[in-house]
Amino acid sequence: MAKTKSHFLSIAVAALLITSDMKAQWYGQIYYQHNNVTLSSGKRTPIAGSFILGSFIPNKATAALHDFSIDVVDQNNATYSAWEYQITNDCNGVINSNFNCNGITVIENSAYNGTSVLEKYVLAGGTDDMIFFASLGITGNIINQVGWSYATYYKPVIRESVLTPGEFYICASDGFIS
Repeated sequence: MAKTKSHFLSIAVAALLITSDMKAQWYGQIYYQHNNVTLSSGKRTPIAGSFILGSFIPNKATAALHDFSIDVVDQNNATYSAWEYQITNDCNGVINSNFNCNGITVIENSAYNGTSVLEKYVLAGGTDDMIFFASLGITGNIINQVGWSYATYYKPVIRESVLTPGEFYICASDGFIS
């Protein structure tokens, strides 16, 4: 009886491993077109049926470069969008295009409907001087943006409220541990 159970268990485990190896990613493969970036966010967007990537340039040497970028690719590589953004001023209105971006988190807005709610994607990011939030339209255009004076040396994380779609929580750390 013990041999039968052990053989059955071995066959079941082998079948499970074979079926899990046969599953492939549902999204396609595409070359990443931004130079000198660090990928900081990657999420599946179930409403749009795509995948969204957020990246940033750490310790940017020149103000001419973009601070962060967002890429959206669908599961069949039929459509691919890439947008680059530059942070241009801090929370006090001081023009400074050489911020040290510490990362972004970008997600899909589940409340998007294309008519009354135009924000398709939302993001939170951090620099050495501030945390910022932006909502983006379907073409990557900035719809709303706001920043708060708060030094963070790590990327903030943004999550959508489960109870109230279209409202978001941003969590950040200054790295201080008491």
